[in-house]
This record gives sequence, structure tokens and C-alpha cells, in this order.
Amino acid sequence: MRPEACKRNGLGSGYNPNTCRQCGAAIEQRPKCNPRKFCCAACCQTWWNAHPYLTEKKANYRLTCAHCGQAFISYGNRGRKYCGRPCYLAARFGKEAARP
Repeated sequence: MRPEACKRNGLGSGYNPNTCRQCGAAIEQRPKCNPRKFCCAACCQTWWNAHPYLTEKKANYRLTCAHCGQAFISYGNRGRKYCGRPCYLAARFGKEAARP
């Protein structure tokens, strides 16, 4: 990892690419493989749950519900028609949608 990326992600100057980002445990890097950043799946999940703003989510689509007309954001599905299951059921079976 580049030094400016370490500083940008709050890892400071003491970051070592052979240690886990979450717990700091030593990681054995395998040759000819991508570098590992976490010692286990639990550390990986914990770290990404604490840093969701570092993910690149580019597939957000702003849509309008075909039943209630409410605007909603759909991630990764441009063809979505309804904001949720209650509106889908109301449009399909003619019942009024119960909004929580």
C-alpha cells in the first residue's frame, strides 16, 4: 500500500502490510498471490463494518415506486419497480400497502 493511502485511511506511519488491519496479528503472505490484509474472515468483516465509507458503491439508482410514487434508491438493480414488498403485493393483488 502506498504511504499516502495509509495516511488517507488513518493507518498512520506505523502501518505494516504484513499485519492484520483489524487486530494487528502477523499475516504470512503467499508468493504470487494478492497480498492479504486481514488474518481471518471475522477481522475482515469487523473492519469493513466499521469502515463502510471506504467501499466504492457506484451502482446506486434513484427510482420511483410504480405503486406509491415514493422515490427510493436501488443498489445494483436498475430494473426494480417497487420500493418494497408491501407495494409489490398491493400492486399485484390489489390490496392497500401497509407502510411501516
